[in-house]
Amino acid sequence: MNTLKIDKSFVGAIAINEGGTSIFNTVVAMDQRLNQNLIAEGVETDHQLEYLRKLGCEEIQGWLFGKAGSADRTLKVLTQSRDGIGLREIMLSA
Repeated sequence: MNTLKIDKSFVGAIAINEGGTSIFNTVVAMDQRLNQNLIAEGVETDHQLEYLRKLGCEEIQGWLFGKAGSADRTLKVLTQSRDGIGLREIMLSA
């Protein structure tokens, strides 16, 4: 399966202006027709996250979940997440 990664500049346009949202919606619609994996980067607000979820975007990157970290930190996060601790809570506390 191919992957399309949506740049943070498009994600940042969500709710700022209608034109930016229209372009974003068009890109997502094309991606879905091509049956590709969609990743949105630069998600920084709950509003952006909710908007992306409503569009069916399941893979999200951004500071909403925390800054980038080392391999050790990532392993800790994955282990705690597997143990039932919420991912966002882990990322914000790490």
